[in-house]
Amino acid sequence: MTLSLFSRDSDAILAAMHTSQAIIEFAMDGKILKANDNFCRALGYESKEIVGQHHRMFVDPAEASTPAYAEFWRSLAAGKFDSRQYKRIGKGGKEVWIEASYNPVFRGGKPYKVVKFATDITAQKLKSAEDAGKLDALSRAQAVIEFSPNGEIQTANQNFLSVLGYSLGEIQGKHHSMFCEASYTSSEEYKRFWQRLASGDFVADEFLRIGKGGKKVYIQASYNPIFDMSGRVFKVVKFATDVTGRVNNVDQLAASLKALSDGDLTQDIPTPFIPTLEKVRTDFNAALTKLRTALQGVAENAGAIAAGAQQIRSASDDLSKRTEQQAASVEETAAALEEITTTVADSSNRAQEAGQLVRKTRENAERSGTVVRNAVDAMGNIEKSSSEIGNIIG
Repeated sequence: MTLSLFSRDSDAILAAMHTSQAIIEFAMDGKILKANDNFCRALGYESKEIVGQHHRMFVDPAEASTPAYAEFWRSLAAGKFDSRQYKRIGKGGKEVWIEASYNPVFRGGKPYKVVKFATDITAQKLKSAEDAGKLDALSRAQAVIEFSPNGEIQTANQNFLSVLGYSLGEIQGKHHSMFCEASYTSSEEYKRFWQRLASGDFVADEFLRIGKGGKKVYIQASYNPIFDMSGRVFKVVKFATDVTGRVNNVDQLAASLKALSDGDLTQDIPTPFIPTLEKVRTDFNAALTKLRTALQGVAENAGAIAAGAQQIRSASDDLSKRTEQQAASVEETAAALEEITTTVADSSNRAQEAGQLVRKTRENAERSGTVVRNAVDAMGNIEKSSSEIGNIIG
């Protein structure tokens, strides 16, 4: 009765396992005895296609020919089970990953067949491989460091160590604060930073960090809380990119622009920038050169204009002097003309007076002539009278 119940119970358990598991049975030499629908579906075969075939039909030929594969079957034949993840080859060469156990079944103290219970984990395996690939890619390209939720350093990749200048042994087990300025680590802001991460908040920003020997390193980074199955933060992973070169280049450019705004046109940037910013540097230098050349041309033209203005000023001064001289000459001429005018006026007066004198003289002369004529006439009369008198006497 008890044995019958146990048998029925075993059958029920096996039936339940057939519902959820891929199950296949092998003879001790590896030949396939039977397989359930789950197994056939996972590998893409029908049962009749695989029964009587050897297990190696599911194995990569390169693996099936190795001593390890032969040892695998010798170990099963010796009654030892084998449990792990296996890569198997399905119909048409399809790659299938299974989580399985190979279990020798005993009769009379000896194994007489092997039963494999398997779960198809291909999707999970691909997801894991994808995630691992992404993490590997990030690790190759970025600086990665892991912390406990309270900031204790657990591990870091070579990129991170190279950027900060440390070896893993120099930082492992120490606190994140070793990478920060003392004024920051003693602040409430720093305390809140780790409280946020421990509570599951994601933090991303540009950060100033202090490397070995006190060198300043600027990083663009994200701090990512990682949760366990219960939703608790059990570690924090930081992915970072060294942007020190970019920050330094931007600071150099800002300093040169500030000098330019102050009127200093000599602040070229001779040191090459990082490749993504190099064109900015060359364009700035080219613009500065053009501006400098233009202003030099303006200065030269201004000099020429100043020289021309000086010549004009000199000519104006000369003209002014000549004008003054001419004005003086005009004054002198005016004075001379005034004197001449006065002299002419005097001469006119004198001429008028002379005219009057001449007129008077003429009148006097005329009167004198009349007198003379009268005298002559009188003398003639006297003479006539004298003759008459003489005649009378004689």
